[in-house]
Amino acid sequence: MKLLLYWEFVKIAFRSRLAYRSEVGVLFVGRVLALFVQVAIWKALLGAEGHADSSIGSITLREMVTYVIISRSISVFVSLFAGYSPLWRIGEKIRSGEIAMDLTRPVGLRENLFFETLGNNLFEIVFGVLPMLLAGALVFGLDVPHPAYLLLFAVAAVNGLLIYFLLSYMVGLIAFWYLTVWHLERFLNDLILVFSGALIPLWFFPPFLVAISEWLPFRQIYYTPISIYLEKHSLPEAGLLLIQQLVWLGLLLLLERAMWKRGVQKLVIQGG
Repeated sequence: MKLLLYWEFVKIAFRSRLAYRSEVGVLFVGRVLALFVQVAIWKALLGAEGHADSSIGSITLREMVTYVIISRSISVFVSLFAGYSPLWRIGEKIRSGEIAMDLTRPVGLRENLFFETLGNNLFEIVFGVLPMLLAGALVFGLDVPHPAYLLLFAVAAVNGLLIYFLLSYMVGLIAFWYLTVWHLERFLNDLILVFSGALIPLWFFPPFLVAISEWLPFRQIYYTPISIYLEKHSLPEAGLLLIQQLVWLGLLLLLERAMWKRGVQKLVIQGG
């Protein structure tokens, strides 16, 4: 029964996005333009040689174009605009008091928001990612890895999105203590942009920033799945990266549960 209920959350979120079809074209044009700009920048940076040295060896223009296309595709999910992100939704529920109703429902708030986010993500896959991948592949070309790496990439990408969901959800839970958290979404996204390799691959970073990123979960969202896609690791190394993602998921789940319990206690005490 719960699976059917979860599926309803997915369908409702998908249909609610579908109701605003006029925004699809505008978003697609904006994303494709951003893709073209990023590719043009990397072409200019790599110059006539068409490659650059990095901490993991020579990086070709073709690899950077592929990196940009995959990165832009992942960013469609990570940068869900205000009104659809888990952080914004939970912050609004706490600020408005709607959270009290969620506490009485048979489906937990985390699960509710997760499947709403899944419905939004399905919408983005159909109307955002697939058209952008097609446009990028037709115009610039897109390297396709060995099937084993492609499978590991798919797993790593899903893990990365789960990590992002938990991070966004946990930052939203801060609204239990500070009602206004909308500015924290920008702060979180800025941290992700810097330490995840979303714009600049970590192999071009100075060593001290790479060292910092290794102690943060953000690299698991972009850098880990894309580096696997580009076959920059052996298969055993790629397997270890997936284990790292699972460790981060476990740690974030524990922290999220602790924050949730403390937040609900605070809410009950304040509400009598």
